[in-house]
Amino acid sequence: MELILPDTVLESCVCNFCDKFLSVQPVKIYKNHTIKCGRCSKKDDNGTKSIYNIIAANGIFKCINRFEGCRKMLRHYEVLEHEKQCLGNTICCPLCPGLCGLRIFWMIFHFKKCHIDKYLKKPCFTINRDKINNTYLFRKDDNLFFISYKIQDNGDIYLKGCNINPSNVQTSMSFFLLTKSSIIEARKLNLSDNKNEFRIKKKDILETTDMRIKFEIETLPHFFVLSNSSVPTMEAENQVKRILENFQRFTKFYYNQDITFPRKITMTSGHQEETQFLMSHDRTYIIKKCGSETYNIFLECCNCVNIFLPPTTLLNGFFVKIKNYFFNICSNCFQYLYSKNKMITYVSFQSVLENINTFFFDCSWNCGKKFPLTQLHVHEFFVVCPIENCWKIISKNEFGNHFKNVHSLTLASNAYFISLNDNFNSITWLSLMTCFVKLSCIQFTDHITLLMNVHYSYNVTNVRVKGIVFDEQKKVVGELEDGQILHVLTNSSTRIKCHFSYYWDE
Repeated sequence: MELILPDTVLESCVCNFCDKFLSVQPVKIYKNHTIKCGRCSKKDDNGTKSIYNIIAANGIFKCINRFEGCRKMLRHYEVLEHEKQCLGNTICCPLCPGLCGLRIFWMIFHFKKCHIDKYLKKPCFTINRDKINNTYLFRKDDNLFFISYKIQDNGDIYLKGCNINPSNVQTSMSFFLLTKSSIIEARKLNLSDNKNEFRIKKKDILETTDMRIKFEIETLPHFFVLSNSSVPTMEAENQVKRILENFQRFTKFYYNQDITFPRKITMTSGHQEETQFLMSHDRTYIIKKCGSETYNIFLECCNCVNIFLPPTTLLNGFFVKIKNYFFNICSNCFQYLYSKNKMITYVSFQSVLENINTFFFDCSWNCGKKFPLTQLHVHEFFVVCPIENCWKIISKNEFGNHFKNVHSLTLASNAYFISLNDNFNSITWLSLMTCFVKLSCIQFTDHITLLMNVHYSYNVTNVRVKGIVFDEQKKVVGELEDGQILHVLTNSSTRIKCHFSYYWDE
């Protein structure tokens, strides 16, 4: 069975090194939580083969240059040969002066990362009279468009549409000027012609008009081409669909740099002989017993991927036999599975891990400490909100939503960029291991002032955080610790980078 992978899957599962689809095997996962496709991974590079390879082996992939008009559908073993001939083009970012050489399929990633407010999710935008020109990126299916406007000195407004795809893709665009009382059709453009802009005269625009522009895009239908005679299906079998859904959930954890994944279990010397077993290469199932001191065990449920397992759930879990292998599954999912098929073969966690309460587990938040199972859950699961006068105790996997919904704040990663193009002051919260960093930035004409404050979780007492500040040439311009102030000369730099790391007091 061959499966056509939808765009939502292709674009959520990409290589961390080349940003291309995971369409070349083997796909590997590494200890630093990065994912490499077969283009970038090497033999004997200490990577673990991902269960995503099961999907890729039966998958049909679009060409990475689909935004440039290539409509080839490829199997995983056809991708590399096709990419040798289908090289694709490069393009300059219209919003970043001097930034050229971007592959066209990177443009979406670039806008979402650097110009998120200029990436249009809907075919409409508002003209800001205070800004004389602006450019937006809009995507429709496998076509990309630059939409821009420019306000002339006499008050006239020029609207322009540009199809990034090749000129042989027939495309037309209609613009509409939305006012509070009516909708005015401005003009229909053929983007294949050189004349792809028009003017809205100042006399047609009232001063009170809400300058909101809506556009409609019409493209000729295009068809994808698949080699050979086998016909793929759009629907996956239940098992492949489940694996695909689980992998999409896994990637959320793999991309989280704060989580140690998969979790490690350290056996004490007294129990090395009593419980000895070997995990598969992708760490999703147990193969057989063997002898070793430290084991990397994939404890998350293979069905719901619950990464925070309380002791009762873990002790009541099961290993379920599926096609000659034993997959671990939590008690809740097991009860549902057992109700559907009472003939399944299974074994409980307790029968395999008889002495699990005597084992020491690494904290999944990478704090470097080990705990018995009964203490681990309390240590890693809860944290106190650092926002003043809040003091709410929340779980680690929910504090991002708490910051957004309750405090209207967004948590940044441990590598944070400050743009100096706009003159503004800012306060940014960052999540780092079991503590939070509050970074205050005050911008002046020739320098900026940074203030760092660290807010620790109630169960962390001896961790220390250090911030290192780099300029655009990646040179270190200063360091920060809790409560310290740093003055940074801006000179000709347009942005600086703040990287935060932690260390433990001895």
